[in-house]
Amino acid sequence: MPQPLTVARAATLAAMAVLAAACAGNPPPPPVAMTPGCLSDAKLDDWITAHNARTPAVNPPES
Repeated sequence: MPQPLTVARAATLAAMAVLAAACAGNPPPPPVAMTPGCLSDAKLDDWITAHNARTPAVNPPES
């Protein structure tokens, strides 16, 4: 009778093989900065700064 760990390991390896086969033909997505239409880091920083300036703090610091 096979050991439970051996069965679990075999099942894990089989699942990994299925995932590897499914992902083999799909290239990874491009990094966010290279995606057309996305904000650059500088524009994103500007947007965050402007948003923080017009949005009140949820929990203001105690004085």
